[in-house]
Amino acid sequence: MTWEQCYTLYRIEPVEERLGALLTYTDKLIAQATPSTVAWLTAALDPLIPYLPEGPPYHSEKRFAVWVLRRSLLIPEALIAPLIRAAVYEPSPSDNRVFVDLALKGVGYRVVNEQLLDYVEQGTLPEKQGALRALYWAQMPVAYVGGLAPEHLDPTTYAAYQELRDVWLRKRCVFLQAFLNNEDLLIRQVCLAGIEPLDPADYPVALQPLIPIARELARAHPDARIRELGATAQRNAGPNIQSTLIELRRDAGGSRRGIRELLQQIRQGTPEHALAALAEVKRADLFFYIMHLLGVEAETLARQQATKIAAEFGGALPKTFLVGLVRRLQAVEGTPEDRRVWRCLLQEQLPHPLVAGLIYWPHLYGLPENSSAQEIVEHALAYQVALAPGGDSL
Repeated sequence: MTWEQCYTLYRIEPVEERLGALLTYTDKLIAQATPSTVAWLTAALDPLIPYLPEGPPYHSEKRFAVWVLRRSLLIPEALIAPLIRAAVYEPSPSDNRVFVDLALKGVGYRVVNEQLLDYVEQGTLPEKQGALRALYWAQMPVAYVGGLAPEHLDPTTYAAYQELRDVWLRKRCVFLQAFLNNEDLLIRQVCLAGIEPLDPADYPVALQPLIPIARELARAHPDARIRELGATAQRNAGPNIQSTLIELRRDAGGSRRGIRELLQQIRQGTPEHALAALAEVKRADLFFYIMHLLGVEAETLARQQATKIAAEFGGALPKTFLVGLVRRLQAVEGTPEDRRVWRCLLQEQLPHPLVAGLIYWPHLYGLPENSSAQEIVEHALAYQVALAPGGDSL
């Protein structure tokens, strides 16, 4: 029976439980890896053949080849290059995974990543884009046991990951150069996301001068996503945040005082500075970030949005605008994200240190429980910091 006859049988009876005998036969053909077998499967994996046809009968030679190879114990080495090419040329960013998985099954992470990086370095523009999409599925997983902190890394999977340090170094270098040398938006977005944060210590000496160039390119780029990634990559608060985090982890997950100090460091300066600091904590200890800082990022993003809105008004919002915001908060209008931005706007515009308290618990601040939005804004505007005789605030 030829491969063409096998495919014909598959088309007639595309029900797996009825094709056991066919799989037994194709498994033998694949194990022998004859030239005719390699030639037929290579042709079936041709980029011009669709994996999922748009109309009936909704199957193709490529789909049949994948069906057979998924159930085979062996993937002939001669099929790795055709599988990688099929992954690169597959337009769907999810369907390309089947070809990457089959290649990984055959030769593992080193060869698959190296061949995809070859496409990023030497391919045409569509090939570069396709290779970057496929590399998403070629990332090597590392398991955690009992938590998400570095000390919970599974030693077996981490050791396997460390064995490919040269591949991951090459990947960073290729992504950095692709980000700088390609004007395509998709390439720049994917590559910058793959190398953030931009730390010179992660690169060979010869490429370290490119780091400030990449940072500046990201900072001034017209695309908002690239600017956001570039701001995170600056790692403005790296050393201070890292040292504070180490001390907190020594203290059984962090004392309340220590966490307050860390929050103070994160909130200092601009929202962009805070987001960079949060990214540093997330990179250093994801478990600690989830336990203690998950809400701070949302707060910081709201503060960033509030700053932009205030800038559109020249820095000072009209009093009627502020009254309207309080009224909407009292009525619980908008989404939670909207309300967070409104509270940040009011806090930045009004001198009272606890504007949210005035809105939700006015009776604690000398106002009637049913205070109007106008009364709350007037009270907040009238707030003054009392000074002690020596000049220090009371």
